[in-house]
Parts: sequence; structure tokens; C-alpha cells
Amino acid sequence: MKPVFGHLLGFEACWKRNLLVVMFTLLVTSLPVLGQERVGTIAGTVTDPTGAVIPEVKVTVRNIATNRTLTTNTVGDGTYRIPEIEPGRYSVSFEKSGFAKYELADAIVLVGKTLRVDAALTVGSLTQTIEVTEAPPVIDTASTMVAHNVTAEEFSRLPKPRNFDGIAIFSPSVSTGFVEGGYQINGASGAENNFYIDGVSTTSVLDGSLRQNAKFEHLAEVQVKTTGIEAEYGGALGGVVSGVTRSGGNQLHGSVFWYYYGSKLNVAPSKRIASDLTTKYTLAPVWDYIYDTKPIRNNYDAGGTLGGPILKDKLFFFTSFAPTWQRRTVPYNFADGSGSMDRKALFMSWFNKIDFNPTSRIRTNFTWLYTPTYLTGSLFAFEDMCQNCSTNTIADAASVAGNGFYQPEQSMTGTINVTLSPSAILSVKGGRYYLNYKETGNYPTTEYWYQTSSIGIPGIDPSLEHAAGYTTQPPSGHVLHDITTRTYVQADVSKYLHLGGEHDLKFGIGTQKNVNNVLNSDFGAGGRVELYPGATSITLLSQNLPVGQYGYYAVNDGGTIGSTGALITHLYVQDAWRIHPRLTINAGLRTERETIPSYRRDLKDYAFKFGFGDKIAPRIGASYDLFGNGKVKLSGFWGRFFDWTKYEVARGAFGADV
Repeated sequence: MKPVFGHLLGFEACWKRNLLVVMFTLLVTSLPVLGQERVGTIAGTVTDPTGAVIPEVKVTVRNIATNRTLTTNTVGDGTYRIPEIEPGRYSVSFEKSGFAKYELADAIVLVGKTLRVDAALTVGSLTQTIEVTEAPPVIDTASTMVAHNVTAEEFSRLPKPRNFDGIAIFSPSVSTGFVEGGYQINGASGAENNFYIDGVSTTSVLDGSLRQNAKFEHLAEVQVKTTGIEAEYGGALGGVVSGVTRSGGNQLHGSVFWYYYGSKLNVAPSKRIASDLTTKYTLAPVWDYIYDTKPIRNNYDAGGTLGGPILKDKLFFFTSFAPTWQRRTVPYNFADGSGSMDRKALFMSWFNKIDFNPTSRIRTNFTWLYTPTYLTGSLFAFEDMCQNCSTNTIADAASVAGNGFYQPEQSMTGTINVTLSPSAILSVKGGRYYLNYKETGNYPTTEYWYQTSSIGIPGIDPSLEHAAGYTTQPPSGHVLHDITTRTYVQADVSKYLHLGGEHDLKFGIGTQKNVNNVLNSDFGAGGRVELYPGATSITLLSQNLPVGQYGYYAVNDGGTIGSTGALITHLYVQDAWRIHPRLTINAGLRTERETIPSYRRDLKDYAFKFGFGDKIAPRIGASYDLFGNGKVKLSGFWGRFFDWTKYEVARGAFGADV
């Protein structure tokens, strides 16, 4: 609150109150840093009938749904590796002169996992084909990370909500509910998770909740990470829920859909526990269960998808349009009669993606997810021990009928993958997320509140005579804007080499800037004017100040107000060292530099900083293929993780709440 004192019908004086800021560092919710996985890997070894390795074998991976292909050759030790593969079903073929063609008809590539496909070629001609129909084991025996992957093929058949985060509940160690505040993963609270769509974190900068969502029609796979997260990623005391979007291919595909869910398919609402308003705040309140009548609620989802080639084998597109219309009508027994209140909302969800592969060594993609929300119509909560009761009046309901909010929201990403050599790849990613929540409708601008009575004061206009406690309107906060943005860039280099075994070495650097600009008034845009008619003096800071002819007033324009931003930069190196075909060591090291922002940058540019030396996070784990057949593994992991500070903490501690 920032009060401004002045005189009624007299001169004004300004007063600035000293603020005592209690500094604390409440670091909540581990947020995995930038560049979350969107792809998988296929790797393996090719041998001849004697078991000897075969170099220079052409390996072709073809996406069954889109008909897009990737190729590589085995190196001198007969191994091959194809990283950066989008999730889905693939066929894998092996060709070399003097040997029969070997083809695996159906292999599933999952996000963040390495699928081993070994091939034993037989002597023959390339016109002969040996087709293998048995799918390879999908367990990644080299990884210590615990993750649950759900493909589009699976979640299209599951009973689920319409948005991708609803898949998380199908994963082991995940629960949800009101008490948990969202999804509780491995015992962590709902504020200790992170949500990603195509590598852009859509988690709230303020409190760690999910902000932007994506419909299932946009997605190829959803992954839920719970344990054993490698050095490439940040803390994750809870879990990481990642959505990976679909792509176009060489074949034209499309779909249309329509969904309905609402009161026509629902049973009556559950009973509501309520207390008698006359005894609610006594030592012996009276409680009872009330069955309210069923409101009308209709939700309609309609849209379609389309994907295909723009230029065969080079340029592809995918678009998915999936808006939701919601209509609600709730009956009420108001204090002065019966009536109803209406609410209507539009939840837009439009996704677009372009894939461009100018050469066999360069692959790029660019995405745009647009999800604004429009909502009009306030609804009162039921009160008292009667059906559909509200202590508000019909006029109160009419006054808020046009209130609501508009929330523009979008995210954009870009990725460039460059194959430097058969065993090295450079990946550069960037993206931006934008959100602006602002309330719309009939919000009051200025409230006048009489602290003392003006009745009987000579010279006061009769229309301004009111008793103490009178207010021109109920206090009403108003969010004029609350903008959050997250901009990031990340560069990674992956190198596959042999040195005392197989090494999948990866190192990278990334940075992101989080910005918040908020104007949330506690009492409306004009604030609250507290009137003291008839007052003869003001005592302020042990000083007696003069007043006006009719007294004085104070203006309270408090709220959450300010603009700030800060960087988080990280460095990491990690290695998956396959010492033996059945034993893999995963080791890594991560460090971060984080700036805790200040909302009063005129007084202090930032609150404080954590340097790279303050946040050193080693990781170590091991995985063992128990029987050597890829079906059972034993793994263990240890790691050190650091949290990031949420801006809700900075708001309260460093100058935004005034």
C-alpha cells in the first residue's frame, strides 16, 4: 500500500513511506533447464554369419507414418548411431553388397531413449530380403533415468482429459488432487514439476504451475520423467512432463474431429457441506450437506489436422486446429429472488510446424503454438444451508455479468541440427514463451470509503453526507496486465567415440531470460480514497500536519506492481560410457548461474546472485543388462540438484507487493 495524504478542499501533501523488506531465499520447484528432449536414438552393431563386424553397411531408418527417411553407414567396428529421431514407428534396413538385405519391419522410437537394433547379415544378393517381425526390446538398458513414454498410438485409445498433462496420472509414482496442488510425483508437491512443449518450458515463472497446454491432436508422444535426470537438465525434485509435437512427411495425412462433454452426460453434482450463516462464526456452528441442482455446462471441441510435403524429402508442414467452446448456466436463489448466471469461454489451441532439411546433414524445424483464452461471465459461489443459495442480489449478478479475462498466450521454437561427422552432431535450439493475463469487464476505477461521518458538517453538499463506514462500491481488485515471458537459446554438441569402450559424450551451454511485468491493483485502477471528513489534524511520523477545510483524505493505490527480469545460464557435460555390452556408466557435471531479480530496479538492479561456483551439481549412475537380452536391467543413480527461485517469492520480498 502506498498512501498519498491530502486535504479535502485544501492543499495536498505527498508522503512516502519507508518499506522494510524482509529478505529471504525460498527456492522452490526444480525446473529442468532448456532444451528438453524431443527425440530418440537408434544404435546398434552389424555382424556377418561368423560374428565379425561389418563396416560400411548402409542403414536406413524410415518413418512408417510419414515415409521420411534417415540414412547412415556403420563405421570400422561395425557400429552405427542415428540420433535426433522424432518419436514414432520406424522400419530399419541394412544393405551391403554381397549380403542379403536385412529389414526390421517395426521399431518404436521413444523420446529420450536409445533403441538398440543389431543386425546379423547373411551372405546373398541385395535382391533378397530377410524381414524380421519381432520387435527389439524397448527397455533402454544404458539409461539410469526413470521415465514413462506414452505414444500417440497409445494415448489415442486411453480415457483421458483433452490436454497433454492428463497423461501424467498414468505414470507410476504420480498422483493428483486438490491437497497436492496438482500432480504429485515421487512425493514432491504440485509446484515442484515442470512442463515442456517442444523444449519450451510452459511452466509458470511465478509459481511453478502449468500455464500453456497442448491438445493431443498436436502431439506425437508424451514423456514423464521421474528419477535419474542427467546433467543436461536441471533439478526436478518432482517430475518433468514433456509433450513432443507431430510433423508432416512425404505422405499427406489429415483428420477431423468433434467432441462433446458436459452436463448432458453427467450425473447430479456431489453434495456440498455448508454451515448456517447465523452460526458459522460461533463456537457451535451448524453444518449440513446440501444437494444443489445440476447446472448446465456444455463443452464442444471441433477441429482438424493436416500434414504433408511441400517439397518432397525436403520441406514438410503440419497444422492442427483444436478450439474448445464452453457454455455454462448456473441457477441461483439470490437474496431477493431466483435467477441464473451465464459464462462463456473460448479456449483456442492452434499448432503449426515446418520441417526443412536442405541437405542430408542439416535438419531444421520451426513451431508456433497459439493458445489464447477468452472468458466472459462471473459466477458466485453457493452459500448458506439451502439449495443454490447466494447472499448476493440479482443486481449484484447483473453488475458482474460482463466481467472476465483475456489471456493471449503463445510459444515459438526453432531447432537446427547439423551432422558434423558420422559420429558428431551439433544442435542449436531457441524459443520464446509469452503470456499476458488481464481482466476485462465492468471493474470500478475508484472507491470512496468514509472513515468518519460527514453528516452535519457545515458546507458539505447533502449528497455527500454519509455515515462512517459508507463506501461507494465494494472493494474490487483489477489485474490490468500480468505479462510473463521466457526466452532461451541452447547449443549442444554430441560425440560418439571409442576409448576403453563406447562413449556417448555430450556437452552444452544455454541461457534463458525470464521477465515479468505486472499491474495488479488491489482497489481498481484509481485506487481507494479513504475520507476523513471533520478531522482536525493528521499525525504522521510524530508530526502534526495541517488539514483542509473539511478534513483530509488518503489514497491507497496498493497492489502488485513492477517489472523485472533475470538470466539463468548453465553449463554441462555428460557421458554414457558403455564399458561392456551389458554395463553402462552415466556420469555428468552441471553448473548454473542464477540472478534473483528485484522489482524496484531504481533502488537495486537485482536482489542477489548465485555464481557458477555456488551451484555445482554432479550426477553419477550405472545400468546393467541383467541377462544380456535387453529385457531386464538393474540401475542406480545419485545426483545433486539445485532449485530455481520463483518470481512469486521475488514479488513479495523484493518490491512488487506495495
